[in-house]
Amino acid sequence: MRELKVRRFRCTACGATTTVAPASVLTKRLYLASTMALAFVLLGVRHIAQRAIRARLSAWKTFGEGSGTRWDALLDWLGAVRERRLFPGVRVVPEDWPPWRVAERAATTLAALGPPGLSPLEAAAFEGAARAG
Repeated sequence: MRELKVRRFRCTACGATTTVAPASVLTKRLYLASTMALAFVLLGVRHIAQRAIRARLSAWKTFGEGSGTRWDALLDWLGAVRERRLFPGVRVVPEDWPPWRVAERAATTLAALGPPGLSPLEAAAFEGAARAG
């Protein structure tokens, strides 16, 4: 896990702020596209519990209500994938699919965007997400 410092600027005229970060950091997200893809592989393909994925990938150690069994950020990402607001290249998923199935589709789609022949799937999805971001 790596922390990334980004620059924030405030307009002296209107007070609005903007954040400047590398292209691999998606707008209004606290995690890199590649980290999201890795989480999708771990949930959708490897069937690892959300709490274990969070412990492995999240820099945030403060847990809120209900976070003992789930990772809300991961569920938010999957909702955004389902609504095509995140990684719009992922094919539409049926409404009745559970989160792990959405994660599986997103993970395999992103892995397909990675360099040819790259394995394991985690590495291919990680690289593919950086290209798709």
